[in-house]
Amino acid sequence: MSEKIKIIHLTDSLGVGGLERNLYNTVTRLDNLKYDKEVWCLLSGGKFADDLSKVGVKVKVFDYQPRMNKFSLLLKLILKLRKSNVHLLHTHGYSCNFIGNLAGLLSFVPIRIATVQNLYYNLSKKEKFKQYLLNFLCNKVIACSESVKMCLVKNIRINPDKIVVIYNSIDTTFMINSDLVVQQMGLRTRFNITDTNIVLGTVSRLVPVKGHKFLIKAIKKLIEKGYKQVRLLIIGDGPLKQELVKLVIDFNLERYVVFTGTIDNVYPFFSIIDIFVQPSIIQEGLPLSIIEAAYFGLPIIASDIGGIREIIIHEKTGLLTVPGDIDMLTKSIEWILNNIEKAKLMGIAAKELCLNKFTSDVTMTQIENLYNFYIKGKLK
Repeated sequence: MSEKIKIIHLTDSLGVGGLERNLYNTVTRLDNLKYDKEVWCLLSGGKFADDLSKVGVKVKVFDYQPRMNKFSLLLKLILKLRKSNVHLLHTHGYSCNFIGNLAGLLSFVPIRIATVQNLYYNLSKKEKFKQYLLNFLCNKVIACSESVKMCLVKNIRINPDKIVVIYNSIDTTFMINSDLVVQQMGLRTRFNITDTNIVLGTVSRLVPVKGHKFLIKAIKKLIEKGYKQVRLLIIGDGPLKQELVKLVIDFNLERYVVFTGTIDNVYPFFSIIDIFVQPSIIQEGLPLSIIEAAYFGLPIIASDIGGIREIIIHEKTGLLTVPGDIDMLTKSIEWILNNIEKAKLMGIAAKELCLNKFTSDVTMTQIENLYNFYIKGKLK
C-alpha cells in the first residue's frame, strides 16, 4: 500500500498500569511514516492519554459507563470505525476485546488483533463464551506470556493456532537518566532512608490480589527477629490503601513501612531498592514491575503464579514463594539478607534474561512482524 496504515488501538482507559504502559510503548514505537495511529478509550483517559497527546498521538475518549446500554456503544464503535476507514484494529484488555473485535468485524475492518494480559479464571459461562468468540472475531490473539496462552487454551478454548505469545516488555530508553544519583539522594532524604538501611520495594496498585498485607506481615516478623535495618517502600495507590495503613499502625511499623502514593516515574525508586518483592496471590499474566526490577539487576522475590515463573527461575534469577505463605516469604527475604552476594548473582542473571526477552526492541520486532504478515495478506 502507498498510503499510511490506519491503526486504532482500543482500550478501556489509560491510567497508570502495566497494560497502559505496554500500550503506550507499542504506539509510540510504531513508525509514524508507515502508520496513522490513534488510541480510543471506552471509559476514560488518564496519565498515558496525556502522554500520548504530548507526542502527537490522537486520543479519543468515548466516556462509556458500565450502566449504559452496550448495544449503543457497539453501534457507536461500528459507525466510528467505518467512518475512520480503519485498516487495523488492535484491542487491549478483557472488557474491550470482545466488543471491540465484534465492532471491527461488523464494520469490515480487515485486520483485527486482541491482546490478553491476564489469566482468566472464575468467569461465568457468559463471560467465557464472549472470550471464546475471539476465535472467530479476530485474526490473532496476543498473549503476554506462555501462562496466559495456556489459560486461554484450557479455560476459554481458544484455538492455540490463533494465539501468539509476545511478552510484556519495557522501553529501556526511558530508563536511562544521567541525573539518577541526584534523584537517589533526594528520595533517600524524602523517605528518611540511611546508608545502613536495607530497602525492600514493591510496585503495584493497592488491591487485594497484589498481596501487600502478606508482605507487611512478613516485615513484622523480620523486625521481631531483629532485622531493624529493613525499610519497605510500597509504591503505588489504590482502594486498599487505608486498610494497609491501618495494618501498619496496628503492627507499630510506621518507622519501617512507607507508602509513596502514585508515582509517575518509578525508575529512580528502583535505584534505591535493594530487594524487590512481588507478593501477588492471583491474576498475574506477567507484571511489568518484575521486568523493571530485573532490568535494574535487583534480587527478586515473587509469588509462583502465572507468567512470573517465566522470568523468575527459582534460585537462578530470583526466589519464588507460595502465594499467601507469610512464613515462606519471611524466610526468603531473610535468606537474601544473609546471602547478599549470592542474591546479587541472581539479579545479574535476571537482568541478562530481561535484556534478551523482555525489552521493547525485542517485542516491537515481533509485533511489527505480526502486523506486516496481515498487511501483506489483506491489504494488497
